Amino acid sequence: MPPSAKPKKRSTAGGSCHVAVISVSAVTLVLTLCMAMRMGGISGSVRVGMDAKNDRSAVRRPSLISGLAAGPPIHIAFCTDDTDLRGLVVAMKTAAAATGDPRRLVFHIVTSTGLAPLVTTMLNTYAKGVQFEVLQDTDLEVRLTAMVPYRPTSTIMNNQELGSPFNLAPFFLDELLTDAEVKRVLYLEPDVVVLGDVAQIFDMDMKGKLVVAVKDCFRRFDDVLNLAQLARLGFSKFDPQSCMLQRGVHLLDLEKYRAQHLRAKVEPWFTRYRDGEEDLWYEGLAGAPFNLIVGDDYLELDPMWNCFNLGEPEMGFEQVKAVRQLGFDHKSLLYDLDLEIADKTGSMTPHLSVCSSTAKVLHFSGMLKPWLREVWLGTPAPMCALPADFQAPERQIDTKETTLKGQPFKIMACVELWVGQLSEQEDCALKDFDKEWIGEELRWYNYYKKEQTRQQKEAEDKAARTKFKKEDRAARGGAAPTADSGKTKAEWKPASEAADDNIDDVGTENLGEKDEDAD
Repeated sequence: MPPSAKPKKRSTAGGSCHVAVISVSAVTLVLTLCMAMRMGGISGSVRVGMDAKNDRSAVRRPSLISGLAAGPPIHIAFCTDDTDLRGLVVAMKTAAAATGDPRRLVFHIVTSTGLAPLVTTMLNTYAKGVQFEVLQDTDLEVRLTAMVPYRPTSTIMNNQELGSPFNLAPFFLDELLTDAEVKRVLYLEPDVVVLGDVAQIFDMDMKGKLVVAVKDCFRRFDDVLNLAQLARLGFSKFDPQSCMLQRGVHLLDLEKYRAQHLRAKVEPWFTRYRDGEEDLWYEGLAGAPFNLIVGDDYLELDPMWNCFNLGEPEMGFEQVKAVRQLGFDHKSLLYDLDLEIADKTGSMTPHLSVCSSTAKVLHFSGMLKPWLREVWLGTPAPMCALPADFQAPERQIDTKETTLKGQPFKIMACVELWVGQLSEQEDCALKDFDKEWIGEELRWYNYYKKEQTRQQKEAEDKAARTKFKKEDRAARGGAAPTADSGKTKAEWKPASEAADDNIDDVGTENLGEKDEDAD
């Protein structure tokens, strides 16, 4: 990063670590304390209790949970290599708090080899009272990385989260969860807040289906999949109007998954995507292949178990239409709730989630993660309907109110439903300070490199001009060049325009002039 680059001061309102304090020494003290909490306990025997052969930690059964569970274990899996652990811990803590018998819960955390010791230490400290194991597999990590199908047109090229190899790890849960007692597993993405008893999902009759998941009918197969290309490859059985399944919350029958050898069908889909003449799907990394493998072998889950898109900045036309059909008029949406609808497209900013009023799982899918709220502070925050049993915290929360079908309807920033799940100390210790600055550092670095290139070209142009004048003066015996002697201006080109040597003669009288817009 260039020495002259100075980061902007940032606010840490909403339960962060209050690093925006007055003195440098105070900032240093807070950061030191936070990093001490984050790193505390990592040195020493962090691998105590780990199975060296399988390279995984053993299930931890804390003494805080006394007595026997009333039912069989509820197996919940998370797959992440995110170094910021706040989302993961909130998901685990809220699931435990909302479950009738938290003694049944067993969390399986699949992560990278390098991150596993930190995850183990942080969960031992900040997720007390839950049973968990941290799973790592170096060979699988290499395979997952090789599977990520980067293409120039892929949306994951510019999205670190979507491009993570651990987005593919859920396809390998049958390989990772080898205990015979694990016959089904509830997969959750680590950007959820759980408000309902997950036993209601885990214990349900799957009716012989492979998966139980929520349908997203705002995204259909022909919106996401390249059906023409799939047909050319011999896959033509898909209904273009089928709703996409939301993968972020789903129950998987592991026994059926193993019996049908479905994992063996995963890698070929990514090979086809990577090597095909055209993209096989248009968005994301794992959602499309998940739907391709599941097909119609699923049981629909009540949408209240996955109120998704709480991290999206805006709503598309079809989503806005569905919201309007609930009974919202111009006054309620545009004036009372202060939302904006684009004249040309019908999209709405910010995103409004109505499902949050009755949701059992809040899913912050999208780019605006609540634990990174300081990073996207200038973007309008997604808005959520207040849950019926929402208990307002002591701090003041901005709400907006209107009337919907004669009943009061209140909304607030969705992030407020996440903030408060962690104490200030927990938020500070679990936060990855370095990651928070990645976006700015990349932008500053790119600007710095661009400036270096521009300055280098200007120096080369200046040197070329000086050399041309000297050569012209020498050729004329020291006399000053005249307008009609020696080389003309058009015969000399600055280095920044060297790539234009083969252009047509049209307009060559301007070749010597610097293009001020080029940079």
